[in-house]
Amino acid sequence: MSLCNVCEETFLPESDFVHCEGCNSNIHYLCSGVRETTFRKLTIEAKLAWRCGKCKVKAYSSADTQFEPKPDIINAGMLSIITLAVKEAIKEETKLFSDKLDAFQQSLDFYHDQIGDLKKLICEKDKRLDECFSTIDKLNSDNVNLKKENFDAKQRINRLEQYSRLNCVEIRGVPEPRDENVLSTVAAVGRVLNFPLDKSMVDACHRLVSNQSRPQEPRRIILKFISRIHAEEFLKARKIKRNFSTKDLDPSSGTPSPIYVNEFLSPEYRRLYYQCREFKKSNNVKFLWVKSGKIMMRKTENSRVYVINSTSDFTDVH
Repeated sequence: MSLCNVCEETFLPESDFVHCEGCNSNIHYLCSGVRETTFRKLTIEAKLAWRCGKCKVKAYSSADTQFEPKPDIINAGMLSIITLAVKEAIKEETKLFSDKLDAFQQSLDFYHDQIGDLKKLICEKDKRLDECFSTIDKLNSDNVNLKKENFDAKQRINRLEQYSRLNCVEIRGVPEPRDENVLSTVAAVGRVLNFPLDKSMVDACHRLVSNQSRPQEPRRIILKFISRIHAEEFLKARKIKRNFSTKDLDPSSGTPSPIYVNEFLSPEYRRLYYQCREFKKSNNVKFLWVKSGKIMMRKTENSRVYVINSTSDFTDVH
């Protein structure tokens, strides 16, 4: 087996060495002064073309100062090896680049397909969204129409309910004695108003339940006439009588309290009448009254009369 040209020890089978191109000798890479990291990076061709320190010194010392290297000095075998190594390296790099380019192209095609699918999906979603917006617009329009129809229906129901009460009169503030005969009490009210109330005129007569917010007040009396004409005449008689109070029914009673005779308003019309009173106070409206189940309002003596069916009619009053 060959010996190391520096330490002159035999190379073991697993030994790493470098070959000197100048003296054609083999040297342990540790003996050659080459670092392990550098040695590991050397290709086989570079290891075979390597020169030891002695050969490098010999080559420099024997050269003339005017020496110029000539192409034919380069070892033809070494040039062939270098050329082959370069070609192999370029071939490997080209193949690697080509593989990466193919992979990139595949990725590009994949994302291109994905973008195409996304565009198609977006178009479908846009179409669906347009359909939804169209449906929403229709629903909004239907909702507006339904609200109007509902409002109109409520107005008709309220008017019908109020119309059914045109034969009725509400009497409020009449004291309620024990074991009262309501018809006799109403007849006494009629006598005070100079209205000859006959039993044959009356369809029904009774008191309502107590007002929970005013439990101390007497319960209201509802007088329903058979004829609407009688109900209207009863209300006219009340307008003629001024300052109608409990004193008129019983002169021996204590402090007099007013007695009111009005048309019998439905709950909805009663709420509306209360809102009309608030509007009248805050907007300097001079006249507010009820006639034949209709709430009337007039700004001044010279203004036109408005029929109030809802609070939206307030805007018309001027």
